[in-house]
Amino acid sequence: MPTLRQLREKVMLTQEELAQACGVSRYTIWEWEHARARPSIANQRKLVKALEVNSIDLLQAIEETKKESGDDRAAA
Repeated sequence: MPTLRQLREKVMLTQEELAQACGVSRYTIWEWEHARARPSIANQRKLVKALEVNSIDLLQAIEETKKESGDDRAAA
């Protein structure tokens, strides 16, 4: 199962480009990719569109990112 970063790289977007598509900072993308924070529902909708995936694939990628980070405390 891919991580958020792998989904972003698959569609050839930089963190900055994805941040612009979601209306957030590049640092916020970094936080999501390192399971330091979790995207809101509104931002998950934007990610689905930008990353060209369905919501199930996005949620699985969020969980995979969390597992790979080894941190079960990712913020809501």
